[in-house]
Amino acid sequence: MSTKSMQNVSDYVDCSELLSKPEALRQAANQRGYLYFRCLIPVEDILLVRREVLQVAERHQLLDPVARTEEGIAREGVFVSENDPDDRFKLFYNDVQKLRSFHAFGQHPVILQVLDQLFGETVLVHPRHICHTVFPGGKKLTTPPHQDFFPVRGTQQTWTVWTPLGDCGEELGGGLGFVIGSNRSAGLLDHDMAVMACEVDDAAEWAWSPMKSGDVIMFNSLTIHQARDNETDNRIRLSTSFRNQPASQPVDEHTFLPHMRWLSWEKIYADWPADDPLKYYWKKLDLDIQPHWRGAENVLP
Repeated sequence: MSTKSMQNVSDYVDCSELLSKPEALRQAANQRGYLYFRCLIPVEDILLVRREVLQVAERHQLLDPVARTEEGIAREGVFVSENDPDDRFKLFYNDVQKLRSFHAFGQHPVILQVLDQLFGETVLVHPRHICHTVFPGGKKLTTPPHQDFFPVRGTQQTWTVWTPLGDCGEELGGGLGFVIGSNRSAGLLDHDMAVMACEVDDAAEWAWSPMKSGDVIMFNSLTIHQARDNETDNRIRLSTSFRNQPASQPVDEHTFLPHMRWLSWEKIYADWPADDPLKYYWKKLDLDIQPHWRGAENVLP
């Protein structure tokens, strides 16, 4: 994998003042391809999910046994990655997927309020939730430039909500880098199927900023984006990706499979209350479910 050197970079534009102005919010979304909100989610809600994910990491002996769990310090000599998963990562990630708090976070009411304004109709929250766990020392595995629509399909009006679980300063890599306006100008690009990467012009204008707990960034499925390296010596970068779309738009049938497909929903839900409303919530909606795009059979969105 290879990330793109971001030559022309400006800070994210905070769209918080647009939260009560749906038309202006939609115009900004279309113009830039991303929406950034500073301090949108209460910090305590972020730290709850962070704490539970790190407790899972601690149980799987991924953390420094001397440091406090909430610091997220990697155990010396330990490296795992979703982009090159081994058995240690799979066991850890399966237990993260079982966390009810993690799945509930994808339907945080503050996030849904923003999406209601953006879409102007009922929001479908995709159940395929992603927890990004980025250890230091793995630059060759940093996620390269790509468009989410390439593997996700369904409607191009799918928007990803990306949230750091904890402060994410420059050394940790900050937020994602976005090619400004690429949702409008790029169209759907060809991608390298092996690493799910697309080409980006050297003259591209990027947006990027460090992020704090409670900050949120949303972006369209055609917006070109990439991660940045974790440059720290020992800290783990945690973040979440939750995808959402207008419920009236087409959705790929594979959207309803758990992320990474290592567990069934039955196993994920095994210890949840029998009548939990989060279980299979999408089955209650009248959706336009499309056959899976076979070109992405081996690409995990």
